[in-house]
Amino acid sequence: MKRPAMVAAAVACSTQGAIAQAPSELILGTWTCEQAGDDLTVKQTITFLPGGQSRIDRWHGEGGPAGNRFELRGSAAGAWEIIQDLMQQKITSNTLSSATLNGQPMPPDLEQQVAKTLFGGGPSTSRIRMSADRLVIEGGDFWPDNICTR
Repeated sequence: MKRPAMVAAAVACSTQGAIAQAPSELILGTWTCEQAGDDLTVKQTITFLPGGQSRIDRWHGEGGPAGNRFELRGSAAGAWEIIQDLMQQKITSNTLSSATLNGQPMPPDLEQQVAKTLFGGGPSTSRIRMSADRLVIEGGDFWPDNICTR
């Protein structure tokens, strides 16, 4: 085999695994994420599973104006779908493991109201930017971007 043909064969073999993954494949796995805004910080560990399911194993949010500081911890499950550079997400279940307001246990009715506001009932659609080790889920007008790494 001539030298140029050998080089071409070696390059072809070495790049076979380098084919770009579709976003719906690239997102799979576990990400450590953080949203940080003026009065809100949310940290979470999200696992995106095949088939459009997701699991949030550790969720921690804290913030609020002085005199109304809250802290929430919990977990959730959801569904996701990526179409081009947009991701639609929906929380399908959530569990709050702790909720405090100004360092005191949050009243159950307020706890449920806060959980409903944060986890919502309907799907959300966000623009995403992604590489193999970084995912940015844009927050839009009301929420800061969710920056994820692995």
